Amino acid sequence: MEFMLLVLLILPILGAGLAYRFPKPWLLASLLFAEAALTTLLCCFQPLELTIAPILLGGLHIRLDGFRAIYAFLTGAAWLLSGLFSKEYCRQLHRLGRYYAFLLLTLAGTMGVFLSANLLTTWICFEFMSFSSYVLVAHEEDSAALRAAASYLTYGVIGGLAILMGLVLLYQQTGTLELHTLRAACEPLSVQALLPAGLCMLAGFGAKAGMFPLHTWLPAAHPVAPAPASALLSGIIVKTGIYGIALVTVNLFAGLAGGALWGNILLALSIATMVIGGVLALFSVNLKRTLACSSMSQMGFVIFGLACTSLLGEHSLLAASGAVLHMINHTLFKQVLFTLAGIVMLNTGSLELNDIRGCGRKKPALLIAYLCAALGLGGIPLFSGYISKTLLHEALLHYMGTAASGWYAAAEWLFLLSGGLTVAYMIKLFVVLFIDRPAKPEKVHAPYMTKLTMLSLCLPALAIPIMGVLPHLTMDRLATASMSFFGSHEALSSIAYFSFENLKGALISIGIGCVLYFGIVRLCLMKKGEYINRWPKFLDLERFVYIPVLLRLLPSLLGGLCRILCDLPDLLIIFLRRTLFHEARSHVSPIAHHRFAYYLGSLSDRARANVEGDSDDPYKQHETAITFARKSEA
Repeated sequence: MEFMLLVLLILPILGAGLAYRFPKPWLLASLLFAEAALTTLLCCFQPLELTIAPILLGGLHIRLDGFRAIYAFLTGAAWLLSGLFSKEYCRQLHRLGRYYAFLLLTLAGTMGVFLSANLLTTWICFEFMSFSSYVLVAHEEDSAALRAAASYLTYGVIGGLAILMGLVLLYQQTGTLELHTLRAACEPLSVQALLPAGLCMLAGFGAKAGMFPLHTWLPAAHPVAPAPASALLSGIIVKTGIYGIALVTVNLFAGLAGGALWGNILLALSIATMVIGGVLALFSVNLKRTLACSSMSQMGFVIFGLACTSLLGEHSLLAASGAVLHMINHTLFKQVLFTLAGIVMLNTGSLELNDIRGCGRKKPALLIAYLCAALGLGGIPLFSGYISKTLLHEALLHYMGTAASGWYAAAEWLFLLSGGLTVAYMIKLFVVLFIDRPAKPEKVHAPYMTKLTMLSLCLPALAIPIMGVLPHLTMDRLATASMSFFGSHEALSSIAYFSFENLKGALISIGIGCVLYFGIVRLCLMKKGEYINRWPKFLDLERFVYIPVLLRLLPSLLGGLCRILCDLPDLLIIFLRRTLFHEARSHVSPIAHHRFAYYLGSLSDRARANVEGDSDDPYKQHETAITFARKSEA
């Protein structure tokens, strides 16, 4: 049965060739259904493990168990649902063969990342996925798509190189990249030895996860990609970055000597990612850009859980469970919301909030699906997002009981503020789609979605309230099954999710969200009923910081440095000749066998010396003599 793991990776690659040659929706759906069915079957026989030793140094090593099995299943399911939606959405796209082919190639790379059991396999599949998904971002081929794709590829290439550098440093320190031996190899090492490798890998994986300050590709790439691809970019592909950060955290730092330092680094980055992503989403006036910035913010919540996992060490059950469950929840939320955005695009031809106002009115299926995803994303009780956010909050409170620092109290309030920002921008989108009156008549499109599209929209939407109402039967079991990935075999005990203490945090975030919506969105971000983009342009990090630094400042500085290094030996020689090493006068002997030519030239040299004066240059004193002698010799 183990060899079937390899089929999971090979089937999409072979299918990509077929789909490129025969771009038929039924063929794509068949291939994706086969992949999802095979993944589901193999999950029933876990654990499964396969090593292909002759390839690439230590070989490819893949494993299906616990958390890997859950995300392999979610990956197959998400690709199938997006493939079903693609049948309707892709009617308006050109070059379907290319789109289908790279959709399948990206599936192979993504599946490889989640099944990887050593860091070399993770990196190889991660790079394969990055290059394949670039084509999905650039598919429309207009200026905005090509610019966003260039940014996406830049982060992918630089991030991949950073990960590779980290792997080299880590292998130098530990002598292994196998995950089952890596933690034991890191235990005797100091944090100073592991931190450089960890930071390199954090930069590479964090860029894919949309972590601040490496997030700028994400708000640009999601709006320009086709909606089914956007659902995968946000729901699954950004999780590969989180998966990499989790591998580094769990195997290098959690519970070890450097756990507290690494945890504080992650905590600071996660809070910045949460808050800034939420603010960007609140200010956005484009539906898919709002959802993209929301993904950035929600990844901040997951990294927050990984930070608490590192801080708590052996007592990280709540933190690790919260991080895993929020990853799963976010996949469901964004599958629903980006599918909904695609439906809006098909019916209105736009994603600008002022153009799509009221487009969800009198569409009950859209309303129910949106409410399930929005209430879950906002952490409202009885929806699955509340459960994962409660676990994350409780993990921080648990650590605060053992650590005396005001920084963690501030972190808690910023966590609650981020939850409030989520509530505020989801209220904003609800009002735009279902309350405001339409700005212009919709395009003729009856019915507004097909049955397959309704299936891809409603299946993940229905899972959100079911998991939220029955957390002990669903979410607790998913968390417990994932704990072996974090080096623990504990099970979540009966947590009182709906106690007043746990409800209080959610109620505070809801209150903050209502204040932000009515106090900022309605008063500051609207004018005469129109949504205004008030985000300052100079805060665009990519345009005003990264591009000038990478394309102008660094080339100038490094070019000047290279010029100095190139000229330095010549300058040093000239300096030494002018100071320490004066040339001494020397007698130039006649060239053998050509004395007559030499003496004839010497007479000419003396005559010139009498006219011009004596020269200190020994060669110049005998210049003509030497020339005559050499010519005679020649």
